[in-house]
Amino acid sequence: MKKIILSLSLYFLSSLSFSQTWNIGQQMCIGGLDFENIFGSFQLSTGNYLLYGTSKSGISGDKTEINYGNEDIWVVVINPNFQIIWQKTLGGNTNDVPSKIIETIDHNLIIVSSSGSDMNSIKTENSYGMSDVWVIKLDLSGNIIWDKTLGGTENDLGTDIIELESGNFLISSLSSSSISGTKSTPNIGLTDNWIIKLNAFGDVLMDQTIGGTDNETVFSINKVNSNKYLISSYSYSNISGNKTENAYGNSDYWLYFIDTNAVVLSDKTIGGLNYETNLATLILPSGEIIITGFSDSPISGLKTEDCFNFSIDCWILKLDSNLNIVNQKTIGGNKLDLPISINLLQNNELIIGILSDSDAGGYKTEPRIGISNKDQWFVKLDSDFNELDDKTIGTTGNEDLSNIIETSNNNFLIFGASNGALNNDKTCVGNGSSDYWVYKLDTNLGLDEIQNSNINTFPNPVKQELTIETEMDIDAIEIQNLEGKVVATFNQMNQLKTINVQNLITGIYLCKIKMITGQIEVIRFVKE
Repeated sequence: MKKIILSLSLYFLSSLSFSQTWNIGQQMCIGGLDFENIFGSFQLSTGNYLLYGTSKSGISGDKTEINYGNEDIWVVVINPNFQIIWQKTLGGNTNDVPSKIIETIDHNLIIVSSSGSDMNSIKTENSYGMSDVWVIKLDLSGNIIWDKTLGGTENDLGTDIIELESGNFLISSLSSSSISGTKSTPNIGLTDNWIIKLNAFGDVLMDQTIGGTDNETVFSINKVNSNKYLISSYSYSNISGNKTENAYGNSDYWLYFIDTNAVVLSDKTIGGLNYETNLATLILPSGEIIITGFSDSPISGLKTEDCFNFSIDCWILKLDSNLNIVNQKTIGGNKLDLPISINLLQNNELIIGILSDSDAGGYKTEPRIGISNKDQWFVKLDSDFNELDDKTIGTTGNEDLSNIIETSNNNFLIFGASNGALNNDKTCVGNGSSDYWVYKLDTNLGLDEIQNSNINTFPNPVKQELTIETEMDIDAIEIQNLEGKVVATFNQMNQLKTINVQNLITGIYLCKIKMITGQIEVIRFVKE
């Protein structure tokens, strides 16, 4: 047979979404006979994975240490084969709740938590007020190196920590305390952001109160450069204190840059008419910033899209390095959709982990699994916030979610919690009323007939022209999106000339080629 070289012209312009198969692989449930809930997870330098949350269980199930109070901090390290390497229970006589754990440059662990507990065999200092910031340093085997209690006479809650290049640490917290205890700066409003600098031994080097005259709540610290850090919070305040812009509604995203001494460099208020709460932040290699949170605002203020069914949806924004809005998207269904995490993937796509009790509709393509409880909902977006795919995973019970870790291209580890029984997507048996739930999630193209043994394509990815080379005679060609929708057909081969594709929107396409023998070949190509 003669060789046919075809240059395809694609004149259609559309924002194409694609469908993939999402395969749940190995999974495990980790817990005791009472209640466990997960708050975070990450991969250690050893290659193992650290999970942290709270536990009410005593020695039972997978839990090997006693319960000290109501809710204790529970740290668990597992290896890639889902075997528990070590675990640690930390707490006092009341509630002790972790918010962030990091691995330090010297390969130890720092825990930032909130605690109302007094001194005991684990906690070496009494509480200053109703709740304090409790900071604990462990080695990579879970042994305590030191702990510090920080706070005033009211409520002080730790939220995040970041290690500076100097080896010192910045801690973000929220505080309603006046000058008292270890707090040296007065409140500005009702509840403020409280930034604390510690040295490597846990000694306070500086603390600063930041906020307006109403309520502020801080979520995270992200490094921009060695002397500039982004604080992500939400605020109810108008212009006052450190806040230079009025509120758009009840609560807004409030973002600001600080230096290493917590001096505010600039700030930005972003919101609509109702409530916005910032929950996750990602700084891209380009310096642009991705902010995700939830919103129930209609088009108003800086918000350009309505919520679905007047519900609470995920609101994601891309900002430039000066906090100006570049792009935004409202993502959700007919009920509550609460974004928990956002990750940049190896292929530069984004994946958002959302807790959802929405039915199918809006951006959600699958129905909820639980009757009145939240499922895990994963949404993939391209760099322009076009939805590429989504998947709902859960049980008839209630699921929680902490993090998504990409282990290889489109292969993930999902760290969450579940109180659901062994049904639907859950195949591991829990120990108590709620357990940590960890599983592998692989995504692959959902067209079984894709094969490339007789086809060559170049270039791929393509910017202007896609060339298909085959030894077989071609009868017809269909161009499809990956949901199977035909977007272009070519039945007369003499009409196929060299045609420019540079105006094609960035995305993934399928070229379904029917040979004169009746054989069908499918190739995939990417338009840059």
